[in-house]
Amino acid sequence: MKIVVAGTQGSGKTAFIKALDSKAMCVEEPMNKKNSAQDKTTVAMDIGAIKIDDIPITLFGTPGFARFSTMRTILFKGADAMLFFMDGANTEQDKDLSYIFKEILSEFIESKRGIPIIIVSTKMDIKNARRASDVAFVAKEVLSVSEFAPILKNVDSRVFEISSHAKTNLQELMKYVLEKIAQKWKPILQIAIKYQANVSELQKHLNLDQDTFRDFLNDLEIRKLITLDRKNLTFSISSLGQKFLRWICV
Repeated sequence: MKIVVAGTQGSGKTAFIKALDSKAMCVEEPMNKKNSAQDKTTVAMDIGAIKIDDIPITLFGTPGFARFSTMRTILFKGADAMLFFMDGANTEQDKDLSYIFKEILSEFIESKRGIPIIIVSTKMDIKNARRASDVAFVAKEVLSVSEFAPILKNVDSRVFEISSHAKTNLQELMKYVLEKIAQKWKPILQIAIKYQANVSELQKHLNLDQDTFRDFLNDLEIRKLITLDRKNLTFSISSLGQKFLRWICV
C-alpha cells in the first residue's frame, strides 16, 4: 500500500516517517546553511517502509515549500491514502494550506480517483500545541469553498493528534488508515472473487472497456491483492486480498 504524507512545511512529515522506520531515506537540506545539523527541510521526498498487521506499507513524505509543487503532484499519483499534516505548534504555516489542497484537488480531478484523506495535528507533546478540534476547524474553513467540493467528501471526519518525538498515537493512526483502505478494496474484492476463473466475465460484470479493465486489474496486482495469470486469463485472490476480505469494517 502507498500512503502519502503531505502537509505544510515543518509540520513533522519527516519526523513521522523516521519514527516509524529508522532506516527511512530522507532527502533534506539545512534551512539555514550556517547550521547544517538542525532545522532541515525535505527537498525531494522521504521514503519509509513498514508493516502493520503484516501488511506492507510504503510511506512517501512530500516537501512542504511551494517551489516543490511538481514533486508533490508526482508523489500524489497512485496513493491509497493521504495523511495531511498540520503543524500543531505553528499556526503561521496555515497560510499555505490552500495551495497544497489545490494541488491535491488537481490530482483528484485528473485521475478521477478518490482516496481517504486523514487530517493530522502534529507535535502534541509541545506545550500549548493545538488539539484536534482546533485543527479540524481550520481545515474545514479552508476547504469550505465550493472549489474543494470534489475532495471534501474524501476528508475523514476524524482528526488525529500525534507526537512523533514521543511516538504517541503513531500505530493507532496507521491502523486507522489501513481500516479506511480496506473499506475501499473489500467490496471490490468481494465482486472479483466470484470471477477468478474467468477474467472476461468480470469485465462484463463491471461493464468496463478493455483499457479501463486492464488498469483495474493492474491496480489490484500492483497492490498485491490478486495474483494474475495472463496466459490463462485467470487470477487468484492473494493472501493480502484474503486479509482485506476478512477485515471487519466499522
